[in-house]
Amino acid sequence: MNEWIKITEKMPQHNEAVLLYFDDGEIANGYLKIYDGVLSETIKGGIVCKYKEATHWMPLPEPPVSKHENKAGEE
Repeated sequence: MNEWIKITEKMPQHNEAVLLYFDDGEIANGYLKIYDGVLSETIKGGIVCKYKEATHWMPLPEPPVSKHENKAGEE
């Protein structure tokens, strides 16, 4: 299982979809805009966060496998 990563220790890739943890305890999906290694904007649900600060992030989990999708070698 993945652990929360402090933004001050390591940032995700620019525009990489991740889970964000905010200083008020909210968890949301979003991404960070990073330019020259500096965080410039936090985007939550397509909206720029101006009044909240993300403190941690985590990669998104893999999506579930649909029961209609066959794995290699299965019929």
